[in-house]
Amino acid sequence: MLSSSSYYNPVESMFTGSTSQTTSRYDSSLGLLTKKFITLFQSGHFGDLDLNTAAAQLNVQKRRIYDITNVLEGICLIEKNAKNHVRWIGGHPDLKRPLSPASPSPKIHAADRRQLQQRLKTLRQQNQALERKQDHFNKANQQSRQFYSEALHHHDCHLTMTDLDRYQRRVPGSPFLLIQAPSGSNLSRKETYATHRYSPYSCSTASQAKRKYLLQAPRDAHQT
Repeated sequence: MLSSSSYYNPVESMFTGSTSQTTSRYDSSLGLLTKKFITLFQSGHFGDLDLNTAAAQLNVQKRRIYDITNVLEGICLIEKNAKNHVRWIGGHPDLKRPLSPASPSPKIHAADRRQLQQRLKTLRQQNQALERKQDHFNKANQQSRQFYSEALHHHDCHLTMTDLDRYQRRVPGSPFLLIQAPSGSNLSRKETYATHRYSPYSCSTASQAKRKYLLQAPRDAHQT
């Protein structure tokens, strides 16, 4: 254990660059470890650093990393932004230019915050633009699917037995005639004078095909 006279102050080392009495003590000191820890921010993404990765790269126990982060967070050089993640907020971590106690870290912090807020605003605008494009794409995709479905099934115009049953319930007692004609047939209807109790309408169909079918729908539409 180091005596009080040879105790190494990591914060003082960061700001003044002082060294310990022996090389072995300096190499194992918290001050050198802190400098190595700070260099890891230079390779981080947007100043973010994973503490698990840092402990593995520096080959130290995680509690040593916590000793460093507690000091750096206390002097407003880093902040926690996620679990086991910290972010550098004290300006560019350049070890060739040691920070001094008079360094305007709060102003740099505010500048970084404004820069991040502007970046966040830009990302939100881009996200909104992408959402509008996605909404436009979804509508176009839905329209194309509907158009494809109509084009695929336009020749399959048909009535189900349920449709016939619904129509028969509206006009009970009226006969229903079903005409099976080929595609391209013409169906015409003209109004006639009523000579008896039945509907005063006549209907005719014409097509180039010779074969057509005419049948009366069953009274019970559910019959086959």
